[in-house]
Amino acid sequence: MMNMLKVTDLIAGYPGFHLDRISFNVEENSIVGIIGPNGSGKTTLLRTITGQIPIQKGSISYRQRDMDKQGKKELARSIAVVSQFQPLPPLKVREYVLLGRIPHFRRWQFLDSPENRLVAHQIMDLVGILDFQERFLTELSGGEQQLCHMARALVQRPRLLILDEPTQSLDISHQAMIMGLLTRMNRQQKITILMVVHDLNLASQYCQFLLLLVGGKIHTQGPPRQVLTREYIEKAYRIPVVISSHPLSQRPVVFTGTLPDSLP
Repeated sequence: MMNMLKVTDLIAGYPGFHLDRISFNVEENSIVGIIGPNGSGKTTLLRTITGQIPIQKGSISYRQRDMDKQGKKELARSIAVVSQFQPLPPLKVREYVLLGRIPHFRRWQFLDSPENRLVAHQIMDLVGILDFQERFLTELSGGEQQLCHMARALVQRPRLLILDEPTQSLDISHQAMIMGLLTRMNRQQKITILMVVHDLNLASQYCQFLLLLVGGKIHTQGPPRQVLTREYIEKAYRIPVVISSHPLSQRPVVFTGTLPDSLP
């Protein structure tokens, strides 16, 4: 398979914290998760890939071309980003989702075309937000708002989708909804996905490849079964754990190895 994204000997960051020689590949049509304890550099890595933090050394290539040498509009048509904290403009859902089509506007185009409205309608239907397309974003629950952010990214028709903790602060039903949607987009639309995942068990069940960051360095990388071992997780998170297998998928499941004193 071709590498959709290739990061080589990357050094980047800000005063007090730096990523240290990060190297990994994201294969086309894969789902890759970035995991690690707080402060390990997960979000810093995504911000560097998306151009928000400058590269000090090393390189990042997208589809075998250096990202620094590709135009911003060209990249925006092919790469969509869903940040962890996104502002909620005073817009209706339909209006907000349509903003994702801006990278596809032709020169001197200022109004939405029938084609763009059709794409937005299809994506809202697919994501499950069509019924409240005329409601304002601020009227929605956290889970519904996250679905709107996802829809806005997906109407770009991206080849690579980058997400920073897409299930943050969501209940288990919305977590399953979001992760299930991402899996369908990966399988049906052939969208490659790179995301930061806080929950190790969600990362295990939904990702095909994991990067474990610790202190700005890659502690280990590989398939979930190779990364989510007792040795690696205890060393990275500094807490005793128990590793079991999911009864259906047989993928690793991580439990903390300590119990509250109040339990018998």
